[in-house]
Amino acid sequence: MYEDDIGYAQTRLNKSYVRNQKGEVIYVEGVGGDGSIVTVETEDEVFRHSTLAEIDHTPISLGFINAGDKVFYLQRVPIRGGGYKQGLHPGNCKTTEIKKGESYDHRALPPMKYMLSPRTYIPFRNALGRRTTTAFHKDFALSWDGTCHLLMYKTNCIGKCKGAEIHLDEKYTFMQDYVNEVVNG
Repeated sequence: MYEDDIGYAQTRLNKSYVRNQKGEVIYVEGVGGDGSIVTVETEDEVFRHSTLAEIDHTPISLGFINAGDKVFYLQRVPIRGGGYKQGLHPGNCKTTEIKKGESYDHRALPPMKYMLSPRTYIPFRNALGRRTTTAFHKDFALSWDGTCHLLMYKTNCIGKCKGAEIHLDEKYTFMQDYVNEVVNG
């Protein structure tokens, strides 16, 4: 895809996180005039040389990320004036940290070791037992506010949990079927 137009490859790939053919997330430091790319293996931060043919165009997973004691929601946002970027770049994504039912926007990516890891979520019932914020699905998290669990959908608080019973706020009752499917699925 990029081998025919190196300038296009530079525009789309420089300073972005993409996947290679092995499924690993790599950081493209730069694209050379001969089609070679300098990558940083993000786990060990070692510079390596690759080729454009080794880029996989599969998107990096978005949604909630459990990152140690923090939970982030990663989403793409429109990029103005800089053109479209392949993969993730601080200019084309937004990270929202969820704490006590509140959303705090960041223009930086979450720590790479968490973006690199396959997304694993604990079951809803297990998340209820924690007194922290915990994602249990790519779209849902529970956030402990000190008195009860708040149900987060993406970056919005849509209800509360009283025990294992979910009470959606009135304006989100249309989501009841989706919530039930995720919680019981």
